[in-house]
Amino acid sequence: MSRPFGTLARRHGARRLGIGLLLLATTALVSVPKAEAAGELLDLFTLSGLSVDEVVGLSRDGSMAAVNGRSGLNRSVAYHWDGERYLDIGGLDRNVNTIALGISGDGTAVVGISLDPYVRTRAFRWTEAEGMRDLGTLRTDNGGSSWGYDASNDGAIVVGQSHSWLNQTLAFAWIEGATGGQSVDGQMFALMPLDGHVTSGAHAVSADGRYATGYSGEFSNLPDVAMRWDIGGLAQGDLPVGISLGDLGGGFSIANDISDDGTVVVGRASLPDDEEVPGALHAFRWVEGSTGGVAGNEQMHDLGVLEGHLESGAVAVSGDGNVVVGQSIDSDGRDVAFRWDEAGGMVSVEDWLADNGVTVGSMRLARAQAVNGNGFVVAGAMEDEDGNERAYIARVTPPDPGPGPDPGPGPGPGPGPGPGPDPE
Repeated sequence: MSRPFGTLARRHGARRLGIGLLLLATTALVSVPKAEAAGELLDLFTLSGLSVDEVVGLSRDGSMAAVNGRSGLNRSVAYHWDGERYLDIGGLDRNVNTIALGISGDGTAVVGISLDPYVRTRAFRWTEAEGMRDLGTLRTDNGGSSWGYDASNDGAIVVGQSHSWLNQTLAFAWIEGATGGQSVDGQMFALMPLDGHVTSGAHAVSADGRYATGYSGEFSNLPDVAMRWDIGGLAQGDLPVGISLGDLGGGFSIANDISDDGTVVVGRASLPDDEEVPGALHAFRWVEGSTGGVAGNEQMHDLGVLEGHLESGAVAVSGDGNVVVGQSIDSDGRDVAFRWDEAGGMVSVEDWLADNGVTVGSMRLARAQAVNGNGFVVAGAMEDEDGNERAYIARVTPPDPGPGPDPGPGPGPGPGPGPGPDPE
């Protein structure tokens, strides 16, 4: 069954916050054939023999993934996939479900949510070397719940949202080894909402950990406007600096992902009431310093919808900021995975694959929830003919840049009179 459109997702996937208390199996490995770097559509369900229903995050090179599935007892299980094997990452207690929500750029750290021994939903960071770590909360007694959505390239910084000492849910940045934060151990820092707002959430972090993005809300747990925070100085005692990214004219926006350098943010925003579908949500791409966006918000660009569709939302952006993936919603309310770039605009992932010689067959590619650094590996969830979800990874070989310009007719002029100035 498809989840409602727009659940928060990243290079890195759909955010599922409902989580039950069930027995978790011990760590297990399953080997699958290694994918070649060529055009292909990988059905991870078939490859693994496991009931895996979505990919929620890809490493920057596209070789590793965070994957969610179900156990034989209908329990939520999270896996780390390295291209050859699945590793069940376990949980914060023996009797819990675990849901992955993101993965670091280098592919070594998975983040998400799991229940702790006190039946609280808690943000975690997992690595194969260290296992699963409870990141705590922003409450002074370390109580309440937290959610971990994304990690920096090396996994040392995790962002998400947490119950706080203000009795409101706030965005956080967790910085490994830091001491100046608001959490009991000092490693979790609150990212405050805009003035006049009471709640915030961080959904993604740039590769170097300098920027986080998400939302600010006027009312408890309800987003109103997309935000970006500069968090580069948190560990040194500086306050985070947040800015509003605006909207597409309808008064609502939420950010789901950010490029490696933090200058491109993607998400979804509402259209003005005078549009054909008043208040409809469209995918957006916010580009720092750009022009040509919507009226009154030159840096925010409306990516539109697939032909004949009503709404769309951007879930993830490639590391270089050039490719956006997400879902477009047809008139029957069905999700259709899309891929967008400036050259080709928005196309369905199925058409993108077909244009590159990859046959999808009877599967319906419903959601694109993750994309690698250069935009040529896309992953998410597809549906078979019976409506069952299956995790997929789609790869297309990047075009050959070809040779450079032809050489001139002969050598250029001789050397000048002497060396130029020393390089700066």
